[in-house]
Amino acid sequence: MTDVFDKELPLRLKRYLDLNRERLVRAKSVMTVKAQKFLSLIPLFLNYNDPHLPGFKHNDVPCGIDGFVLDDFHKDWLKARLSPEDKLTAPKRNEILGLYAMGSTSSIGQGVHSDLDIWVCVGHDISAQRLSFLNEKCRFLSAFAHGCGVDLNLFVTLDNRFTQGSSDSLDSDNCGSAQNLFLLDEFYRTSFRICGRYIIWFLITTKEEADDYTFYVDKVLNHPSIKKEEWFDFGTIVNSSPGEYFGSGLWLLYKGIDSPFKAAIKILLMEAYSNDYPQTDLLSSKLKDYVLNHDGYGIELDAYYLMYEKVSDYLKSIGDVKRLKLLRVCFFLKIYSGLDGLSDGTALSYRRNLLDKLLSDWQMDKDFIEQIINRDAWKFSFVSRFYQSLYYSLLESYRALLRFSVRHGIEYAITSDDAGILSRKLYAAFDRYPGKILLFNSDLTLSIKERYLTFIRPNKNSLCKKGWHLYSSAPDDIGILASSPIIVGSSLVEVVAWACFNGILTRLTAIYTAGHVGIVSSSRVKQLASDITALKSSLLSPISDLDLQRPRSFKECLVVLNFEDDPTLMRDIESADLDYGSSLCCGRERLCLVGSIDLLMINSWGEACAISFPSGEDGVIQLISSLVRVSRNAEFADAGKLLSSIKISSYASSRGDLIRYDLQSLLRQVFLKMGTGEELSFKIGRNTFLARDDKDRGIIINRLSYLGSESENISVLSPYSMRPEFALQVPGIVECYATLGVMQYFFAPLVEGWEIFIVNERNEVEIYNHYVGSRATLVNAINRFYTRQSEGSSTSSVHFNLPQYFVLSPDLKAIHPFTIKGQPDPD
Repeated sequence: MTDVFDKELPLRLKRYLDLNRERLVRAKSVMTVKAQKFLSLIPLFLNYNDPHLPGFKHNDVPCGIDGFVLDDFHKDWLKARLSPEDKLTAPKRNEILGLYAMGSTSSIGQGVHSDLDIWVCVGHDISAQRLSFLNEKCRFLSAFAHGCGVDLNLFVTLDNRFTQGSSDSLDSDNCGSAQNLFLLDEFYRTSFRICGRYIIWFLITTKEEADDYTFYVDKVLNHPSIKKEEWFDFGTIVNSSPGEYFGSGLWLLYKGIDSPFKAAIKILLMEAYSNDYPQTDLLSSKLKDYVLNHDGYGIELDAYYLMYEKVSDYLKSIGDVKRLKLLRVCFFLKIYSGLDGLSDGTALSYRRNLLDKLLSDWQMDKDFIEQIINRDAWKFSFVSRFYQSLYYSLLESYRALLRFSVRHGIEYAITSDDAGILSRKLYAAFDRYPGKILLFNSDLTLSIKERYLTFIRPNKNSLCKKGWHLYSSAPDDIGILASSPIIVGSSLVEVVAWACFNGILTRLTAIYTAGHVGIVSSSRVKQLASDITALKSSLLSPISDLDLQRPRSFKECLVVLNFEDDPTLMRDIESADLDYGSSLCCGRERLCLVGSIDLLMINSWGEACAISFPSGEDGVIQLISSLVRVSRNAEFADAGKLLSSIKISSYASSRGDLIRYDLQSLLRQVFLKMGTGEELSFKIGRNTFLARDDKDRGIIINRLSYLGSESENISVLSPYSMRPEFALQVPGIVECYATLGVMQYFFAPLVEGWEIFIVNERNEVEIYNHYVGSRATLVNAINRFYTRQSEGSSTSSVHFNLPQYFVLSPDLKAIHPFTIKGQPDPD
């Protein structure tokens, strides 16, 4: 055995070095001249920590790359910028093991404008503080490159990251509770060395890796032809546990929600891996074995093509024609978009020939190919179908992940905090409920703005669906007769908001109205679109994991008054009428000048919702009650900040400014009573109301009885409120945190054990008295139940959201999310 190994090792080394050399050449052939220069300069900037070079902060930043030597390009670059007297400070010791590019770089998925992702590999013995210095320098160099037109990302990576695992929280750059299986597989499959040490994993066959990886690592390092100081190790990827597969799948799904187009193939690859478990043939292992047994470079060694081929074979094996077509479209678009600006003739010809061959094999409709190629001309109808395909694929992968976790008995797979966060993120992105505005991912909405939009409301006797119909053409376009509306909404505010948020309606869009529109006009819609667009920035702000662990609360909202119904058109309002009362209760008749009321709200989970209230005084008090209810658990420092997040637009033909001012003033008076224990009496129309601060339960609004009897007063409830018969059973803070559409479990401590308040999606309450077992075990059982429900449901009716769990303080006045991490089993 020793003789065979000794004989093969030099050949393995040669083939590994050939692969690295070829990938570097291919990567540079696609890059712009600027990107090529930066790729060459990054080793120089990181090897030296010197005031003459970009990124210098102080002398304690780790520097020095093993094996780094100045080449002619470096010398010429330094000569052009430094005087003869300037000398670079040589590193005292080498603390950077190597620099490796990874991702699409060097594959057929690389384009001229692709990101350049580089891992800065360092030893794990560097202190946390000094690592933070290096991270800071890398962020500066990335920003410096971006300023020069190069999309460079530098990631500091410890050499023991994959052997010690990772417990970072789940986010777009970390694997959360995953064991980094997919990330390491991707690194081995796609990476190439820029400078520094080599990776020893490539010299060990998959069979040797599975037999005894540590033994063969030592064997290679002790071989006389190998210099130990030129090699380092990230560890093995064979014999991974089901939990590692689940964790990696979880991370990819999390990333895919924000960029479904970019992540679609990677998510499908993880699903294919999980399907093959425990006989999974990882692509990195397949590539390595091919490299160690063959000379030359072909499509078999292209990391992106390998991924496509694996997923394609998997989808064919399970007969999933729908997702196979999606895979082909995503793969085609990735390669085709990479042709833009590609100047290297060899690379351009190679990719065009590959695409021609694939299109011939796929036998796709030519008109469809022309449509997906012309991305700048994509319209809503195409984007909507594409989005639905991505949604379906993501949903199927999510359900496959849950089935995998149940099949292999992965306990933390359905109890971990990350799983709950993921389910909430899926819920916010894809679940539907009345008033929710569906938001398309920005990957897909760059070009779907429409030149013409017509808003039509059929009359009451029409056979058409009730509500507002939106068409992507002018009303005099004869094609409108044969077309279908792109959306139908119950209120015009909902339809206009949907069009604005998704980039369909812009300031350049010509707007028309037709049908039974009442007082609505094109100019009125244009003004509404302008007011709504101001809210769009709230949708772009990032949503944190903590946001998803908390109940939904509003971030910003727009109140739209008198847009479809305006009482001020029906009667003349004299100044004398307004001398008595306000626009909410004016004149001797005590008129309320507010007509139609719509509330457009952005919440803390990144959702947009439109709610319509009744016209007139009933709608005003319901609006106030709803704003009071949704603000109870909102994260605002004081009432002033809360009020500044509520914008009011009045479209009244007269006294519009006064109506807006009077409503703002009333809201200010009500909200300033929060936490004071005080009362506020106010009038709207013919009724008198009392807003009372209950402290534990926040502000409660009652309509006062005409008879003056307190027992005859009626509580004003909003659509978000918990009904009184349930509210009286729970502590005030539970009522405040109750969230429609989500199952919630609240643990209240007893002398021994817990009292559990269970609030369902309709804010109805059940109470479980004196639970004395482990909360983690209970949460596990509950989540398992919901997981199996999801597994058994149809694709169209799946409900993403796992329940939320909270713990109350002993005095029942404070609350915090219950988390699995760090919990002892019997608690």
